Amino acid sequence: MDPDIILFDEPTSSLDPEMVQEVLEVIQNVISGDISFIIVTHEMNFAKNVSDRIFFMDGSLITWHGVRLGAALQQLTDFFAN
Repeated sequence: MDPDIILFDEPTSSLDPEMVQEVLEVIQNVISGDISFIIVTHEMNFAKNVSDRIFFMDGSLITWHGVRLGAALQQLTDFFAN
């Protein structure tokens, strides 16, 4: 198997807090530049730290999106602070 994209749909939902960190570490170790990853998560800091692009959804609408480059990183940090 040689996928171009891997989707993680709420990989930490329903886990106890100790397991959440383990799962996030595994995902972080698997991420590479060769494969695109789509991660649906409520773990905001994790998303901010591992993503090149972030889409924030409320209901079924995209309410914010940005890339993790230069000035956009500060905008992203400000968004997550609110």
